[in-house]
Formats: sequence, structure tokens, C-alpha cells
Amino acid sequence: MKELNAQKKNINIAIDKINNELQYIFFDKNRLEIEVQDKKYFLKCRGKNLKPYDLSTGERNIIALCYFFTQIIENKNYSDIKDGDFFIILDDPISSFDSEKQIGVFSYLKKKLSEIILKDNKSKLIIFSHNLEVISRFKKVFEEINEQSDKNFLIKNKFIKELKNGTLKNIKYYNKYSQLINEVYDYAIENNQNDENIGNIMRKLLEAFGTFEYKKGISEISTNKDILQSINDNQYRDYFENLMYRLVLNEESHTQDFIKNLSFLDFSLKIKSSEKIQTAKDILCFMYILNPLHVKFQLQNKTDAIENIRKWCEEIKERI
Repeated sequence: MKELNAQKKNINIAIDKINNELQYIFFDKNRLEIEVQDKKYFLKCRGKNLKPYDLSTGERNIIALCYFFTQIIENKNYSDIKDGDFFIILDDPISSFDSEKQIGVFSYLKKKLSEIILKDNKSKLIIFSHNLEVISRFKKVFEEINEQSDKNFLIKNKFIKELKNGTLKNIKYYNKYSQLINEVYDYAIENNQNDENIGNIMRKLLEAFGTFEYKKGISEISTNKDILQSINDNQYRDYFENLMYRLVLNEESHTQDFIKNLSFLDFSLKIKSSEKIQTAKDILCFMYILNPLHVKFQLQNKTDAIENIRKWCEEIKERI
């Protein structure tokens, strides 16, 4: 009987801990909680009973995450953690959550991981994700944990790698936008002759640049009079105003549209690789002329990148 009572007490303690974690993630005491009645678990949302299949995938995973961290410290306090107690693997802990819950989940993970890491400098942690932005945000999480730690508990041996063709390689970019501009630059200098999806990559890059810098899309950024007037050189201004780079940027979507009606499809009009490479150079030149510091900082890890872009800018003048 004592053993059963002890088990019941432990269950209640675990449920209380999980409910506290749920409250922390949702920033709301009544958003989602678990109750034990007659040795059965019941879900409640704002005081009303909820069936498990009514939960979103993200909500289920949040409960699982809280249960996981509650279980790994069962019958012990964080203050009791000894060196090397934990080897934690998290597989895509964020991507399945609804976007409005990500702040809460990242905050929760930072809290739990810092409690372990700062108490136990020898614990090991592996995080898997297919989402580069998730990895970028985890990088910020660990940077903040480092800032909060004293010199004896700095996180050591941080490795960020990507799996490509069965091989783990050091990851180059943490930010999606930085990845786009670096990919376009790599293509422009002909280090990468893979044409697949390059038009789409250039479109995303220019859309992001135009949106953040001017709140303009790719169809407006090179035709808007105010933007063009910011270019002091008349030759550059005329060149980019008339440049039909959108033929390359929209090539993939146009091909999908035309394939529906073969009478409009002429494969002899397919844009050649040399034209795509020139378009990549032109886009980088356009961005550099509008905001040289922006491009300089984005490509700071590329040897001679700015020198190459300046050379491409001069080549534009030679052609017109």
C-alpha cells in the first residue's frame, strides 16, 4: 500500500511539473493542462475537457517535450546533476509546432537546456533539424546561455553540420537570406554550374532585398522612379531600368504554366546557362549599387567578392 501511495504521489508530482511547463510555454495557465482522475489522465483546455485527437500535432509534441524533460530528471533535482549525466538527442523539436507557439517552445528549451548545461559541463546534446532557420535560432539560444554562464561553464565543442550525400559537412550559412545571396554569388563566379532552381533562388533573393529595403517586389524594384533616382550614374540607371532579369527569375513558373498548353511551348527559347550567370552577376551588381555595405557584409566570408562585383559593374558599362 505504501508503494502504491508513493507511485500515486509521484504521478501527481509529475503532472504538476508538466502543467507548470505547459503554462510556461503557452504563457497561459489555462491554455492546456492535464488532470488525473481515478488513475486516468484527462486533457483540459480553459477548464473544458478535451479529447486527444482534438489536439494539433504541435500541441501533442509540446506535451511530449514536457513529459520528456520531466522524465529525465525523475526523482532528482537539477542541483543533483553530476558531470556526464545526460546525453540528449532532440529530433526536429521545433518544426512541427504552430508558428505562434515557437517563442514559447524556444524559451522553454533554453530554460531546460541551460539548467542542465550550466550544472553539468560534460553533458552532450545533439539537435537534428531539416530547417536552417531552426538551427540559426538554436545557435542564438546557445549564445545566450553562454552569456549567462560564468567562465567555468562555457559551452564547448559546438558543431553545426549538415548531412549531404551521406556525409556530415560543416554548415556554411545560418541565415536563409545569407544562404540565398551566397548561392547566387557562387553561381555567378561559375563555381556551381547546377542550373536547377537558380532562377527561383535569384527571385527569392531579390524579393527579400526589395521587400526589406524598399517594400517593393521584383517587378517594381528596378522600375520605381524613387529607387532609380538613388542611382547617381545614368548609365547604370538606364541599364537596370530596362534589364529583363525577370525572364530568368520567373522561368520555372512560366515553364509550369506553358506545359499545360503545348502549343505555346518552344524549347528552343529556353534560357541558356551563360545568360543565367550574367543575370546573377547583374542582380548582385544592382544590389551593390543600391546598398554596397549590405552586400559587403553579406558576402564578407567570400574571398574577393566585392572586387569581383565591382569588376562586373565595370563590365556593364563596357557593354552599353
